[in-house]
Amino acid sequence: MQIRVKRKPINKKKLLRGLYVAAAMGLVFGTMAALSFAFLFAGLNKNNEAKPTEVIVQVENETNRTTDGDDRQDVDPVKEDTTPVIERSEIYTMAEKIEKAIVRLNVRYTESYSVAKGESKVKTGIIYTINNDYIMILASPNSVRGMATVDVTFYDGKTVEGEVIETDYISGLTAIRVQTEKISYDKLSVIPQIEFANSNKIEVGDVVIAIGNLDGNGISIAAGNITGTGRTFSCLDSELAMLETDILSKNFSNGFLINQSGLICGVISHENDTGAITINYTNAIGCSDLTATIYKLSRGIHFPYMGIKTQTITAEIARIYGVPIGIFVTAVESNSPALEAGFMPGDIIVDINSKGITTGRGLHSFMMSFDMEKDISKSITFRVLRTVEDSYRSIELSVRFQDRYN
Repeated sequence: MQIRVKRKPINKKKLLRGLYVAAAMGLVFGTMAALSFAFLFAGLNKNNEAKPTEVIVQVENETNRTTDGDDRQDVDPVKEDTTPVIERSEIYTMAEKIEKAIVRLNVRYTESYSVAKGESKVKTGIIYTINNDYIMILASPNSVRGMATVDVTFYDGKTVEGEVIETDYISGLTAIRVQTEKISYDKLSVIPQIEFANSNKIEVGDVVIAIGNLDGNGISIAAGNITGTGRTFSCLDSELAMLETDILSKNFSNGFLINQSGLICGVISHENDTGAITINYTNAIGCSDLTATIYKLSRGIHFPYMGIKTQTITAEIARIYGVPIGIFVTAVESNSPALEAGFMPGDIIVDINSKGITTGRGLHSFMMSFDMEKDISKSITFRVLRTVEDSYRSIELSVRFQDRYN
């Protein structure tokens, strides 16, 4: 049996009456809510009328100011940061002063010399000595190669001829002298004499300023931080301490690193520059390893020459690879005093003249202390370890240094 359910018809009058009642109740409740909120807001506004909302505006190098005119220090009530920092205004002021000690060098070669592909022709130097007779300028690495005359342009655009005193072909540094009488007294009074820092005290995180030809287009300035101090540049007869930074520059850039005290702490040098134009992090040779070099350059003193390239075997390297601590000889130049004395690649230097020198930086310091005028005829005793049939044999080699420029 099929059952059908009949739908009850809708009562339209009753439905409309229900809608009217719902609308009326909504209107009543809405009005009551609005009145309640109005009274509440009035009370809050009255309580805060004397204390408007405070907006702190951060302004660099100024006390934080509030909109009601009061000066306040925005200090963390929990812990105040006492970490020493160098403000941007200090960097700008320091760089502005140092810039007056930077000179442009226009090198005119008296013999044939070709500039490497990608190498900028804009060279820079920094003034490190001023006296009544002359101004001494340290040219950045590889600014002067071979016989040349140099035009020196000062911060105000005045150009005078400089005299090349000496060039070190290992570090690439050159000392240039300009007679003081060529420069007006007014100019000399504003040119700073930049001194050298003890770069051995520099630590990772220290703020430094790079100044020189950093982008290949002229003198520029950049600030950054030291990111590494443990590596070295390996060059002929030397290993020199490297200062690594997070400052970007093009390859073949040249210039100097300045520390927070306004002293020269490094000479910018790129270890493996090629012809391709690339952007690199800026590295520099620490000035402490160049003190003796700069002293000799300034006085035209020649350097000793041995003819080896080395890499220091530190205690950590010795532990990892099971080799002795010392100075590992990576290459020996042909027709050099080292080759004549019997040095071979693979030798490990463990002593020099009974001084216990076992690092490439120590070898560099020893050679820089060697007096070419007084000691040129003296022989230097090197004790080396040489691999013979899977074991090390101690050998003494006697070397007589030569003049690097003869």
